[in-house]
This record gives sequence, structure tokens and C-alpha cells, in this order.
Amino acid sequence: MELDLDLTAERFPYLGATSPGLEINAVRLVLVPDLETPIGGVQLESAGVAVGEAQGLTPNAAILGGLPTTRWGDLTEAPGAFKVKIADGQIPEAHREEYTIDGITYRRFKAGSVRDLLVIVHFTV
Repeated sequence: MELDLDLTAERFPYLGATSPGLEINAVRLVLVPDLETPIGGVQLESAGVAVGEAQGLTPNAAILGGLPTTRWGDLTEAPGAFKVKIADGQIPEAHREEYTIDGITYRRFKAGSVRDLLVIVHFTV
């Protein structure tokens, strides 16, 4: 499963126009689920290249009341198009649906399994 994250300079309109050295230092993903199972194999990519190590979305009591979260830190990425990818088979079966188009099987969260997704971007100028 893939999720496109548009973190281009246009998403930081004032800073992008006034600070050409804008640099993304960390990305945190927080899931507001209707499921309690941790999800592993979550990868952040920029231009098709992995950024940091694959992480797991696991509950963290110190962050937003224990919602599943993961963070990629110590980054030095320019603004751009990013993707969050969840490895095949990492979505719990009870919360996954599959569909096939032109002989290719795709997997995604079932409707209602995820209520919201929060993306927090840390940056410097």
C-alpha cells in the first residue's frame, strides 16, 4: 500500500519563497485507527529511494495518548514528493481488503479501519 505525501516547497508557501535552504529533518506519521495491532514494514521514500530504515507503527503512550506512531529522523531532505509504503502482508488480515485489476492484486485498509492519519514534518530554514 502506498500513500503519496506532497511535501514540495509549495506546501510551505511563505518559507519556500523566502528561504531557499528549506530542509526536512524528520517526518512523523501518526495513525488514528480502529485497530489495535501494530503495523510493521512502513517505509518513507523520496524519488523512489528509501529514506531511513523501515519502521513499525506501534502505540506509544508518550505521544498523543498512545496512538500508533513512527518517525524518520536525522534527515537532510529537500522538499519534494514523498511516499509512505506499507510492505505487503503488514496490514492485519482483519483490517485488509484485496482487489484485483488486470491480474494484479492490491491490498488496502478496509473502510473504517483507519479514522485519520496525521503527518508531522520537522524542518529547518
